[in-house]
Amino acid sequence: MGGRATAGQPSVLPSTIRIYDSRNGFAPLGVTKGQLANGAVRVIDTTFGGAVPAGASAALVNLTVTNTSPAGFLALFANGISWPGNSSINWDHANQSIANLAVVALDATAKLQARVNTN
Repeated sequence: MGGRATAGQPSVLPSTIRIYDSRNGFAPLGVTKGQLANGAVRVIDTTFGGAVPAGASAALVNLTVTNTSPAGFLALFANGISWPGNSSINWDHANQSIANLAVVALDATAKLQARVNTN
């Protein structure tokens, strides 16, 4: 979405960009990999690869989970705050692969947090 130079104006990328993938061997490389443990939080930099401009206040993301636990959810929210009690994608049985579109708030440096809760 809009960064400092566009003050509130949407900024549309020319194509989609994968900014994060937790699976080993998948691009982008050089980011923290591995499954999130229950209640764990991981900070994700959306500026990776020039994807989101620093200063953006939110991003539209396509979020996918795969090889899920029996039930749970993943929440995306702005970096630097406590989990606000939201969920961005939910699943109800093991080994699912599902996707969801979400608008996610970002901190001033265009970072967000991902948090997993499993049952």
